[in-house]
Amino acid sequence: MKKLEFYLLLILILFTPPSSIAGDPKDNKEELAAIQEEIESTRRLLEAERADHQREKEEESLVKERLGQEIKEMKERQKELKQLKKELEDQISQLSRECEMLINKKDSLDEELIDLRKVLVDFTRSFRTQIEKGFPYNKEIRSADLLILEKDLEGERVENLEGINRLWDLIEHEISLGSESEVYPGDLPQEEIGVRGVRYLRLGMVSLAYVSEDGKEVGLLIKKDGDYIWMKDLNKDLKDSIKETQHILEGRSAFRLVYFPIDLSLLEIPGTSFIEDKSK
Repeated sequence: MKKLEFYLLLILILFTPPSSIAGDPKDNKEELAAIQEEIESTRRLLEAERADHQREKEEESLVKERLGQEIKEMKERQKELKQLKKELEDQISQLSRECEMLINKKDSLDEELIDLRKVLVDFTRSFRTQIEKGFPYNKEIRSADLLILEKDLEGERVENLEGINRLWDLIEHEISLGSESEVYPGDLPQEEIGVRGVRYLRLGMVSLAYVSEDGKEVGLLIKKDGDYIWMKDLNKDLKDSIKETQHILEGRSAFRLVYFPIDLSLLEIPGTSFIEDKSK
């Protein structure tokens, strides 16, 4: 019998009344069996309690181990978070410096954009002045387009890039005018008879002539003393050359090389006169 059972039996014997021991042997045997059963039940309870205690200890050990592992992981995570915090602070500091550089660069770009706008306005105004002083073909329309752009740039109604694109379109239009020739109808104011219909003949942006509807009158635009005037007293050869050029551009004559005056001052060949001799 185990020590624990022995102690329990001894306790039961010591606290059992003497009358019970001295009684009938049969009763004593039954009572002893009951005591043994009670001892066995107590032993089972004790073993169950011991097993529960052992299980609790194991569970407690597992909990402690798990908590220890979690604490270890939390410490490692805390260390990682501290490192991440330091990296983020470094990145924020770097971004702050970059933002400051970008702000400074933006201020510089704003100043450059202002300068660029001023250059565009000055160039547009200068270009418009040249047109107003230059070849008088659709001068009012060409000058008005540039004036509108100039005002839009000054009033900041357009961005610089749009202003550049519009200015380039106008420049390309001027280049196109300088490389094209055409014949077109129009009116010519005359003091004697008022307005008469004529056919204008334009060669690029360097020469402009006209031929009256009846073909009897021919004029050539020349620049004299800073102003453009119509020269009408042309000799027969010059008139015929202008008419021939008109026919070629209108498709009424085959293409061929034709002598055509651009600037009478450049055609002053000794012994040759391009002005009609009225003395004959």
